[in-house]
Amino acid sequence: MANMDKKAVLSTQNSILTMIEQLSAVQLPCLILALVSIWLPGSPFDPITYFKDTTFSSWWNTFLDTFRVTSGVKDNVSNSGVDWSDFTVAGRSAASLFSLYIGIALSRYGLWVADLAITQIMQESVAEIERGTVFGVENSLCMFFSVGKDLLAIMLPDPKTFGLLILFSFGTVLGGFLQYIYYCLKSKIKAKEEVSINKPKESSQDASLCEISSL
Repeated sequence: MANMDKKAVLSTQNSILTMIEQLSAVQLPCLILALVSIWLPGSPFDPITYFKDTTFSSWWNTFLDTFRVTSGVKDNVSNSGVDWSDFTVAGRSAASLFSLYIGIALSRYGLWVADLAITQIMQESVAEIERGTVFGVENSLCMFFSVGKDLLAIMLPDPKTFGLLILFSFGTVLGGFLQYIYYCLKSKIKAKEEVSINKPKESSQDASLCEISSL
């Protein structure tokens, strides 16, 4: 009975791992679409010029401007909608903007479903006595990187450097994906080893039962 329960758990984990692998295969191309957006026409990405012209005083003034309260109505603001005749926004190509939005929107599906599946894997594979500690560490890491994201956005507030945030974000997601691939390979190898170890035990038990029944 214990072996059957263990096999059921392993089968569930394998199906979940397969599902996450498929979702990750969809999520990464979508994020690559968002990554490519920083080099498409219309992108303001120009970190070299930004770091060349920016001084600490100008950066500090820009930082303080983000906290100033405005009326919400600006004078001399032209229509910033999409001009579909030449596919531009405020006179600039909209290719970069649409590539970024589409890539982020499509990647959310894989991310949310993968989060649910990973939570289930942790609930099934982590011992109950250690589950609170593991989930607490995971939440702490998530909050740490969330604060780090906010600090980076504060340190790099100009649209010319927004591409650096995209590169950093893509790098962290890619690193997590590679670590997950390592976990998948390790889990499958461990499952095969457990199956190969249990087979001789089951065969010996079957043989002993046959001998008892023959008697």
